[in-house]
Amino acid sequence: MNASPTTRAPARPRRRSTRFALVAVLMTLFVSALPGTASAAGIVPMAECYAQNSNGTFTVVLGYNSPYTTTRTISRGWNNYATPSTYTAQLPTVFKPGLQRGAAKLTVSQSDLYAGTVSWYLDGNTLNTWNAGSIPICTSAQLPAYANGGAIVVLLLLAGAVGVLVVRRARRVTTERAGPLAV
Repeated sequence: MNASPTTRAPARPRRRSTRFALVAVLMTLFVSALPGTASAAGIVPMAECYAQNSNGTFTVVLGYNSPYTTTRTISRGWNNYATPSTYTAQLPTVFKPGLQRGAAKLTVSQSDLYAGTVSWYLDGNTLNTWNAGSIPICTSAQLPAYANGGAIVVLLLLAGAVGVLVVRRARRVTTERAGPLAV
Protein backbone atom coordinates (compact mmCIF):
# COMPACT_ATOMS: atom_id res chain seq x y z
CA MET A 1 0.00 0.00 0.00
CA ASN A 2 3.01 2.20 -0.17
CA ALA A 3 2.53 2.74 -3.82
CA SER A 4 3.64 6.17 -4.90
CA PRO A 5 1.00 8.31 -6.55
CA THR A 6 1.40 8.92 -10.24
CA THR A 7 1.96 12.54 -11.17
CA ARG A 8 1.32 14.11 -14.52
CA ALA A 9 3.27 17.32 -14.16
CA PRO A 10 4.46 17.46 -17.78
CA ALA A 11 0.87 17.23 -19.10
CA ARG A 12 -0.42 20.19 -17.07
CA PRO A 13 1.50 22.93 -19.00
CA ARG A 14 0.25 21.41 -22.26
CA ARG A 15 -3.38 21.63 -21.08
CA ARG A 16 -2.92 25.23 -19.98
CA SER A 17 -1.39 26.25 -23.29
CA THR A 18 -4.21 24.50 -25.18
CA ARG A 19 -6.83 26.27 -23.07
CA PHE A 20 -5.06 29.60 -23.52
CA ALA A 21 -4.96 29.11 -27.31
CA LEU A 22 -8.65 28.19 -27.36
CA VAL A 23 -9.59 31.26 -25.30
CA ALA A 24 -7.46 33.48 -27.57
CA VAL A 25 -9.15 32.12 -30.71
CA LEU A 26 -12.63 32.54 -29.20
CA MET A 27 -11.89 36.12 -28.10
CA THR A 28 -10.56 36.99 -31.56
CA LEU A 29 -13.73 35.62 -33.15
CA PHE A 30 -15.91 37.48 -30.65
CA VAL A 31 -14.15 40.83 -31.17
CA SER A 32 -14.11 40.53 -34.97
CA ALA A 33 -17.84 39.77 -34.99
CA LEU A 34 -18.79 42.96 -33.15
CA PRO A 35 -20.66 45.46 -35.34
CA GLY A 36 -18.64 48.50 -36.28
CA THR A 37 -15.34 46.78 -35.63
CA ALA A 38 -12.75 47.05 -38.35
CA SER A 39 -11.81 43.66 -39.68
CA ALA A 40 -9.88 42.32 -42.62
CA ALA A 41 -13.15 41.14 -44.15
CA GLY A 42 -14.71 43.83 -46.26
CA ILE A 43 -14.24 47.50 -46.98
CA VAL A 44 -14.00 49.65 -43.85
CA PRO A 45 -15.72 53.07 -44.07
CA MET A 46 -14.10 56.10 -42.38
CA ALA A 47 -15.10 59.65 -41.50
CA GLU A 48 -12.11 61.91 -42.17
CA CYS A 49 -13.30 65.39 -41.22
CA TYR A 50 -16.31 67.70 -41.10
CA ALA A 51 -17.22 71.31 -41.83
CA GLN A 52 -20.26 73.26 -40.71
CA ASN A 53 -22.12 74.89 -43.58
CA SER A 54 -23.74 78.34 -43.46
CA ASN A 55 -27.24 76.80 -43.48
CA GLY A 56 -26.58 74.76 -40.31
CA THR A 57 -25.91 71.43 -42.03
CA PHE A 58 -22.58 69.62 -41.84
CA THR A 59 -20.41 68.28 -44.66
CA VAL A 60 -18.63 65.09 -43.62
CA VAL A 61 -15.76 63.89 -45.83
CA LEU A 62 -15.77 60.10 -46.10
CA GLY A 63 -13.08 57.64 -47.03
CA TYR A 64 -12.55 53.91 -46.84
CA ASN A 65 -9.93 51.20 -46.65
CA SER A 66 -10.39 48.29 -49.05
CA PRO A 67 -8.50 45.03 -48.50
CA TYR A 68 -9.30 43.90 -52.03
CA THR A 69 -6.65 43.97 -54.76
CA THR A 70 -9.05 45.05 -57.49
CA THR A 71 -11.67 47.78 -57.78
CA ARG A 72 -15.06 46.68 -56.46
CA THR A 73 -18.48 48.03 -57.35
CA ILE A 74 -21.01 47.79 -54.54
CA SER A 75 -24.39 49.15 -55.55
CA ARG A 76 -26.43 51.13 -53.07
CA GLY A 77 -28.64 48.64 -51.29
CA TRP A 78 -28.32 45.93 -48.65
CA ASN A 79 -24.48 46.05 -48.62
CA ASN A 80 -23.95 49.81 -49.08
CA TYR A 81 -26.48 52.10 -47.43
CA ALA A 82 -26.88 54.91 -44.94
CA THR A 83 -29.35 55.56 -42.17
CA PRO A 84 -31.44 57.63 -42.31
CA SER A 85 -31.99 56.41 -45.87
CA THR A 86 -32.12 59.99 -47.23
CA TYR A 87 -28.29 59.97 -47.15
CA THR A 88 -27.81 56.77 -49.18
CA ALA A 89 -27.81 58.60 -52.54
CA GLN A 90 -24.66 60.51 -51.48
CA LEU A 91 -22.58 57.34 -50.95
CA PRO A 92 -19.97 56.07 -53.42
CA THR A 93 -20.48 52.79 -55.30
CA VAL A 94 -17.01 52.20 -56.79
CA PHE A 95 -14.24 51.25 -54.36
CA LYS A 96 -10.56 51.18 -55.33
CA PRO A 97 -8.04 49.00 -53.47
CA GLY A 98 -6.26 50.33 -50.39
CA LEU A 99 -6.77 53.47 -48.34
CA GLN A 100 -8.88 56.04 -50.21
CA ARG A 101 -9.37 59.49 -48.73
CA GLY A 102 -12.03 61.97 -49.82
CA ALA A 103 -14.12 59.34 -51.59
CA ALA A 104 -17.40 61.15 -50.88
CA LYS A 105 -18.91 64.15 -49.14
CA LEU A 106 -22.03 63.60 -47.08
CA THR A 107 -24.19 66.60 -46.21
CA VAL A 108 -25.90 65.83 -42.90
CA SER A 109 -28.55 67.78 -41.03
CA GLN A 110 -27.63 69.18 -37.65
CA SER A 111 -30.45 67.30 -35.90
CA ASP A 112 -29.43 63.92 -37.38
CA LEU A 113 -25.79 64.47 -36.52
CA TYR A 114 -26.49 65.49 -32.91
CA ALA A 115 -29.06 62.72 -32.44
CA GLY A 116 -26.44 60.16 -33.43
CA THR A 117 -28.66 58.50 -36.02
CA VAL A 118 -26.32 58.74 -39.03
CA SER A 119 -24.62 55.46 -40.05
CA TRP A 120 -22.92 54.04 -43.15
CA TYR A 121 -23.14 50.28 -43.60
CA LEU A 122 -20.57 49.06 -46.13
CA ASP A 123 -19.50 45.53 -47.02
CA GLY A 124 -20.17 44.14 -43.53
CA ASN A 125 -18.70 47.09 -41.60
CA THR A 126 -20.44 50.03 -39.94
CA LEU A 127 -19.46 53.63 -39.39
CA ASN A 128 -21.73 55.66 -37.14
CA THR A 129 -21.55 58.68 -34.91
CA TRP A 130 -20.71 56.49 -31.92
CA ASN A 131 -17.67 54.72 -33.39
CA ALA A 132 -16.36 57.49 -35.67
CA GLY A 133 -14.23 58.84 -32.84
CA SER A 134 -13.27 62.46 -32.68
CA ILE A 135 -13.45 63.75 -36.24
CA PRO A 136 -11.31 66.82 -36.96
CA ILE A 137 -12.53 69.96 -38.70
CA CYS A 138 -11.72 69.88 -42.43
CA THR A 139 -8.93 71.98 -43.88
CA SER A 140 -9.34 73.79 -47.21
CA ALA A 141 -7.25 71.04 -48.83
CA GLN A 142 -9.77 68.41 -47.69
CA LEU A 143 -12.69 70.47 -49.04
CA PRO A 144 -11.39 71.75 -52.38
CA ALA A 145 -14.90 72.68 -53.47
CA TYR A 146 -14.95 75.34 -50.76
CA ALA A 147 -11.26 76.33 -50.50
CA ASN A 148 -12.34 79.61 -48.90
CA GLY A 149 -13.36 80.89 -52.34
CA GLY A 150 -9.81 80.48 -53.66
CA ALA A 151 -10.78 78.10 -56.46
CA ILE A 152 -13.39 80.50 -57.80
CA VAL A 153 -10.94 83.41 -57.78
CA VAL A 154 -8.31 81.40 -59.67
CA LEU A 155 -10.87 80.29 -62.25
CA LEU A 156 -12.11 83.86 -62.77
CA LEU A 157 -8.55 85.17 -63.21
CA LEU A 158 -7.76 82.42 -65.68
CA ALA A 159 -10.97 83.10 -67.65
CA GLY A 160 -10.15 86.84 -67.72
CA ALA A 161 -6.63 86.21 -69.02
CA VAL A 162 -7.93 83.91 -71.77
CA GLY A 163 -10.56 86.51 -72.68
CA VAL A 164 -7.93 89.27 -73.01
CA LEU A 165 -5.79 87.06 -75.27
CA VAL A 166 -8.76 86.17 -77.50
CA VAL A 167 -9.81 89.83 -77.89
CA ARG A 168 -6.25 90.95 -78.74
CA ARG A 169 -5.86 88.21 -81.32
CA ALA A 170 -9.22 89.04 -82.88
CA ARG A 171 -8.25 92.74 -83.17
CA ARG A 172 -4.90 91.87 -84.71
CA VAL A 173 -6.48 89.54 -87.28
CA THR A 174 -9.09 92.17 -88.16
CA THR A 175 -6.43 94.88 -88.59
CA GLU A 176 -4.24 92.62 -90.78
CA ARG A 177 -7.16 91.74 -93.10
CA ALA A 178 -8.34 95.33 -93.51
CA GLY A 179 -4.93 96.56 -94.59
CA PRO A 180 -3.01 99.76 -93.76
CA LEU A 181 -5.74 102.16 -95.00
CA ALA A 182 -8.38 100.98 -92.53
CA VAL A 183 -6.58 102.55 -89.57
